[in-house]
Amino acid sequence: MTLTTPETRRFPSLAEFNVFLMDDIGRGRDIVPHALKSTIEEKLKDQPMSLRRWDSSFMPEGHDDDLPGQIPSFEEVKIILARAVECEKFQGEELMWNGGVLLRLLRGIFEDRLGGQCDDFNAILCTTARPDREFEPMPSTGRMIDVCIYASLDQNQELRAAMAEFCMTAPTATVNHTDFEPLQLRPLVLGIGTRKPGVEWDRAQVQIGIWHASQWAFLRWAVRQKLLKRRVAQGADEGEVEFQAEERAVLSKLGFIPGIIVQGNRWHLVISTYHEGKTTLWAEWVFGTTKSLMDIYSVIAGVRRLTAWARDTYLPWFKENVLM
Repeated sequence: MTLTTPETRRFPSLAEFNVFLMDDIGRGRDIVPHALKSTIEEKLKDQPMSLRRWDSSFMPEGHDDDLPGQIPSFEEVKIILARAVECEKFQGEELMWNGGVLLRLLRGIFEDRLGGQCDDFNAILCTTARPDREFEPMPSTGRMIDVCIYASLDQNQELRAAMAEFCMTAPTATVNHTDFEPLQLRPLVLGIGTRKPGVEWDRAQVQIGIWHASQWAFLRWAVRQKLLKRRVAQGADEGEVEFQAEERAVLSKLGFIPGIIVQGNRWHLVISTYHEGKTTLWAEWVFGTTKSLMDIYSVIAGVRRLTAWARDTYLPWFKENVLM
């Protein structure tokens, strides 16, 4: 695994990776549907703040909000802000941040008022989840990530059967690079690591870097198994060099895997790429914070945009090249 140094920890090219408009999201641009404009402006009339900051935050009229999940109510966003202020004021431990801010925000995105899922995605606390030893690039102690977003695809019986069959031969007995049982038939699409403000940033990068390197190794194994089955079925006799080239071509279609490091109020996007057996972690990009109402809407937009990547890119690739 290769990690970029603090001096060069930026994405090689936002245009090259088409990073889901995260640059604009981090600047608060087009983060709220136009349909909510009048409601939010009315709520903010009595707030001691200027509405000018929100001028570019609302999407153009007629712009469809087709992202997964939902936008929590204005009242819920205010509660999340209050919890974040409390955590910062009393120097809350990670557990306090995770329970009071992180998970509450994610559940506001992915769950309705009764706790049911809005669509195919949800979030779960997973501090005990660890990569399988077969895929872990180096021994490491401690947790890798704290929370993850996963896809729940129970309604698709054909896909569920394919996942169950895959689990029978996978070293993890799951569809992921970890044997974390609650995710056995739920593809993990976004890992989130958390840290207290101002501490252990480098360690956070290393841990999520190991997590991503393990995920890439798992995907390479899974792709290889699928190609081997097809090779046998077709009676193909191409050499190992050609086989490895095909393997690399399949992995290159995925391009990169995103992740998030939350350090107190600040939400950082990280991206890992895979080339010639090496994983590189590109960090950091702050796409939102929980220090103000508008910044929380940036976090919401960023999480939903990343989940849209999972819906539109990762899951179709995973189904085609691993499962089906």
